Amino acid sequence: MNIDLSQFVGEFLQESFEGLDLMESSLLTFTGEAEVVDSIFRVAHSIKGGAGTFGFSEIALFTHGVETLLDKMRHDADFVSEELINLLLEAVDLLRSMLQATQDDNGLDQYLVTDLNRKIEKILGSEVLANVADDDATGALQDEDSSVAKCLWLIDFKPSLEMLKSGNEPVFIFAALAELGVLIVTPNVDNLPEIKDFEADSLYICWHLKLQVAGNDQQKMAEEIQEVFEWVEDFCDLKITSVIEAPTITASVVAASEPMLHLADANNQNSEDSDTEIIDKMINSRSTIGGDVGSVRVDTEKLDELMNRVGELVVTQAMLAQALDSQIKDGYQNLRLEEGLLQLERNTRDLQEGVMRMRMMPISFVFNRFRRLVHDVSNTLNKKVRLEIRGAQTEIDKTVMEKIGDPLTHLIRNALDHGLESPQQRIENGKPEVGTIVLSAYHQNGFVVIDIIDDGRGLDLKKILKKAIALDLISQEQLLSDDEIKALIFRPGFTTADELSELSGRGVGMDVVMRNIESLGGGVSVVSEEGRGSSFSVKVPLTLAIIEGQLVHVDEDVYVLPLVSIIETVFIKTSNIKTIGAHSYFMDYREEYLHLIDLKKFLEKNNDNSDAAANDIFTAKHESILVIITESAGKKVGLVIDALSGQQQFVVKPLETNFKKVQGLIGGTILGDGSVALILDAAGLIAREELRNNVVPINKEVVL
Repeated sequence: MNIDLSQFVGEFLQESFEGLDLMESSLLTFTGEAEVVDSIFRVAHSIKGGAGTFGFSEIALFTHGVETLLDKMRHDADFVSEELINLLLEAVDLLRSMLQATQDDNGLDQYLVTDLNRKIEKILGSEVLANVADDDATGALQDEDSSVAKCLWLIDFKPSLEMLKSGNEPVFIFAALAELGVLIVTPNVDNLPEIKDFEADSLYICWHLKLQVAGNDQQKMAEEIQEVFEWVEDFCDLKITSVIEAPTITASVVAASEPMLHLADANNQNSEDSDTEIIDKMINSRSTIGGDVGSVRVDTEKLDELMNRVGELVVTQAMLAQALDSQIKDGYQNLRLEEGLLQLERNTRDLQEGVMRMRMMPISFVFNRFRRLVHDVSNTLNKKVRLEIRGAQTEIDKTVMEKIGDPLTHLIRNALDHGLESPQQRIENGKPEVGTIVLSAYHQNGFVVIDIIDDGRGLDLKKILKKAIALDLISQEQLLSDDEIKALIFRPGFTTADELSELSGRGVGMDVVMRNIESLGGGVSVVSEEGRGSSFSVKVPLTLAIIEGQLVHVDEDVYVLPLVSIIETVFIKTSNIKTIGAHSYFMDYREEYLHLIDLKKFLEKNNDNSDAAANDIFTAKHESILVIITESAGKKVGLVIDALSGQQQFVVKPLETNFKKVQGLIGGTILGDGSVALILDAAGLIAREELRNNVVPINKEVVL
């Protein structure tokens, strides 16, 4: 019977990618545990079986070689070596690219496949791989070889009614068995109910299987057959018996290139067509009618669309609330309407939080990839490094997760290259020769904080200052605090490397880290002690879709400033404003001077009269001005505004969809009255003002 399995290819590929991630993670942390080798072997075996079932013969053949290596690891602990682990990691990379090529319908890199196959043959010390590959490709038993014993295995397989609901499919089990030899499948349909009682997600068929295999190791074959059924042991009655030196049986064979099963007549009746129809209907029913399973895969585009709809609902609720407020002010009151709107507000918030939880994913999806990065880079640098991961189950919005991978990669590579010393240097400094990098994540006030901590040499502030002066990033006369010196490493073009290498020396990386993190509405801070190590803390919002914001008024316009960037709001007397040069203004704020940004001047469309506008604000005729103290990446500024309104949640609409990106703006939002307000970005405003006026950090003593 030909079974159309194309509908399951996507799920096979997804599960294979997840399996490869598990293999890679397990290999990188492997310390000789037998159960870890078994779990890795099962992944390879599943990929090989699935690839053979779906006709991906090249993937099946290559994975067979990987499986052979892993099988030898299972039975010979002395076989394990660093060379073997590295080879298996290469195999994981190649399998991932082969699966990706299959998914994208692209060709495979045959040179890489051949080269890695040769490495596998070499480490096995024989040409066994080529021989078993030929057997796998044809799926045929060598009947003419009388020296190889044949064994007939009789398998009675009676699934429970609930087996399909567990996510297991009999057809995949049969395909895996058929890889071991010649398989005959005989279904028993005695338990099929009347059509009116038939439930699509219940399994009424049981099977009698005959499997003929060649080989002398009966115990090993029994283990392999048992392993095929290990995922369904709790959902079936299973009986396996064997007959030695059985005569050859004739049947259609599942080959790597032809995923096909032979069904014998059920109960010796000529009913193959009806049985085939039943199997196909049950498979199709399973794929379209969800069973009682613990999770469901949902396309991310559907989640994004749902998030947009919830955002529109939030806006609608705000509009209704504002309309009711207007009526109440006019003396109209309707208690039922007020209660209904309060209930709508609660339900809207609950729905919004529910959708947000659906978009949340554990940060382990990002963290786990860094085990491989640390392994490869430390080998390149001839350093011994241990990566410790904490808080891997901390959840973060998938959109944020997609954007933090590159910045974290830069920071970890920086810790490996600049932070950690060589083993010899560490021993000379009284440290263990194995350096440690700690990667941790935790929630804090609506943010996710990610710490990258190393026990290396720490930041050399004198060297950083000297290098910054040499690169003309600062002048020799500038007086900088320790925190300001540390911040220099994030300046474009800055590097302390004395020579170029693959990893450093080009002055590109840390400035990109800061820019990318700030574009997410987050920041980076540094704590370091020379000779003891450094800690880089990355702070990013849980989500980019909805923010808590403060409405601010500048002239006739209304803007939104995210609450997370606001420290406090103060009135200051204009007589207390200090100046440097013609148009740089500062305020005395808690023992430090903060630069003032006049948003009226900063945001107006025509800057021809900007000086006059600035003088209007900062002259004595204005007795006091309203200032919002904001902070980003450790930098504080005062934003001069006209008035404040309420605080609420705002749905962020990106501007880049229809306009170019504007520094100082995160996006836009729709207010309750239907008008549009732009959302300000404190980090962008600070960066623009520094560039515009060449503002540098100053000490209080230099302010006139």
